[in-house]
Amino acid sequence: AVPAGEPLPPLPDTLWRYRVDHRRVVTGSAFSSGGNLFAWARRELRLPDGPELDAALERVQTGRGLWADPRFGGDRPPGQAPAGSGQLVGLSFDTTAVDVLAALMNGVCQQICGALSVIESTVRRQVDVVLGGGALAASRWWRQAFQAALAPRSVRRIANPEIAATGAGLLALGLIDDPKWSARAIGWMDDVDSPGPTGRDQPATP
Repeated sequence: AVPAGEPLPPLPDTLWRYRVDHRRVVTGSAFSSGGNLFAWARRELRLPDGPELDAALERVQTGRGLWADPRFGGDRPPGQAPAGSGQLVGLSFDTTAVDVLAALMNGVCQQICGALSVIESTVRRQVDVVLGGGALAASRWWRQAFQAALAPRSVRRIANPEIAATGAGLLALGLIDDPKWSARAIGWMDDVDSPGPTGRDQPATP
């Protein structure tokens, strides 16, 4: 909480900040690619879904040399990269459709991990992470990929597919810090699946 009139922490150029009320300030980052990129890649690459896809992703081996910039839709403000900034580097005749999906999703993980590190610099501490959304709920492999990228942070996931809207509503009502209300509205689940994924490329942050 930062009451009105109190000095705010410096705001890095890549983050946004909103004052919600007289004592609450929200600082964060937004992305144009996530579940929509997962759905696009699965559709265009004609990949299976569910356990069959997770099993294929688990078989992706290291050393493929793929690197992905997932910003197919560009940056969300205050970022300035235009739509069409996505990249896939390192393609070869040995590259498979599953390799491409793994590289894209790892790119998303690294992008979010980089932004989270910037957010943590404004509060000078490591934060806990809550994962949500339809694509994450559908892919055990992707949840594990996030856990690996975000380590050593505490990572949990939730059942509510509309977590962003629900969280905004709880914040507006002043209930976000009330465990009774947040647990009921958000729908906590167990910690992210473990063990983490193995045999995957770890691309650098875009």
